[in-house]
Amino acid sequence: MEELESLARFLIDKYWKKLKKKKNVIGYSGKLQPRIRNGKILKDTLVFRVYVSKKEPPQALSKKDLIPEFLSSSYEQIPTDVVEIGEIKALYNDPKKRYRPLVGGISAMHYKGTACTNGLLFRDEETGEILVAQNNHCCALENKARIGDPILQPSPYDGGTVKKDKVGELYKFIQLKFNEFKCPYRNFFHRIYRIFKESPKNKVDIGFYKPTVEAKQEILDMGKITGKTVPKIGDKVWKVGRTTSYTDHGIVMDLDWNGSVQYSRGVCFFTDCILVQGKKFSQGGDSTSFVQKGDKTIGSLFAGSDTHSIICKIENIEKIGKVKLI
Repeated sequence: MEELESLARFLIDKYWKKLKKKKNVIGYSGKLQPRIRNGKILKDTLVFRVYVSKKEPPQALSKKDLIPEFLSSSYEQIPTDVVEIGEIKALYNDPKKRYRPLVGGISAMHYKGTACTNGLLFRDEETGEILVAQNNHCCALENKARIGDPILQPSPYDGGTVKKDKVGELYKFIQLKFNEFKCPYRNFFHRIYRIFKESPKNKVDIGFYKPTVEAKQEILDMGKITGKTVPKIGDKVWKVGRTTSYTDHGIVMDLDWNGSVQYSRGVCFFTDCILVQGKKFSQGGDSTSFVQKGDKTIGSLFAGSDTHSIICKIENIEKIGKVKLI
């Protein structure tokens, strides 16, 4: 096998200068790989994989653009496999800019806030209204906002103003239940209250605003989503957020995370959340980013550290918020 790999590297160096000049060719695999057929990996044969932006039938190509079926040396032939992966582009759109129509992953927040990320579209089960999801602390300022308050895109910190950038109004939100408050007086009375009541727990940090401009069920640079899913431990996930834009190195570590989250008003305890590991997978301003496994969402990012991010599960957002993902 090592000899075959060495031969493959030799042939790659020999043939790549010619291959890269052929129509649609954009890359190759540096190691021998299994053949791919109809989206499935076949493990019976190792091949030299050539990546193209668009796979065309041989009769549609000129002779000089045909990729050989084998890379040949004097004593060995290695089959090739042509795989279409589309046109690869840098993700250059700035989430902090102004976007119309609205999409997920861009800067948006309550008009008295700083900066957060815009969420996905949901339908209210009681009224049928189409709503945009945002964390409570983004659209409702940790319970302090009023229904009907303006939501701006971009966020106030990114230059958004009520006069020019209002894109919706706060429609409803799920109250955050605090275990501790930073205000000493409020905290004193809250501790007395807790003598008689169990410490409150949260499952979601979520609210919804009604858009007043066109909104699409898409994520910036990444296109449409196709629904929701329940991830498994070890799954790789991605997101687009206002601050760190596109990150795809998150790994699902826990499907039942329980713990405390610090807010500007105090501390809330959360249960039944998803823990994602990934250094700088998210940072401040990425709150509300919907985290995706493939083209399906697993929930909304609402808190984290430099190495881990906490996600509200999509099923809890729907059930507690009385909404359905569109």
